[in-house]
Amino acid sequence: MEDGGNKTSQPAQMILVLRLVAGVYLVYLAVGLIKDAAGYSGTRQMVLYLCTVVFFVVGAVLAGWTLKKLVKGEYAGGRAS
Repeated sequence: MEDGGNKTSQPAQMILVLRLVAGVYLVYLAVGLIKDAAGYSGTRQMVLYLCTVVFFVVGAVLAGWTLKKLVKGEYAGGRAS
């Protein structure tokens, strides 16, 4: 059963909520790493700052993308389905 070659299915609303929580948690961890990185120096501090940037960017993108999908109703049973 194919619908015009489009084989993508929409995720459930609960999956999107869990993705949003995960994104916010990654941003929270990034803020905590900023505070902890001040106590170190040298290479260890640089690694912590790099992890902070990665956690913040991934968390913000994940949370933003998921929030957009929730608002637009792009989930199974939402307005867009």
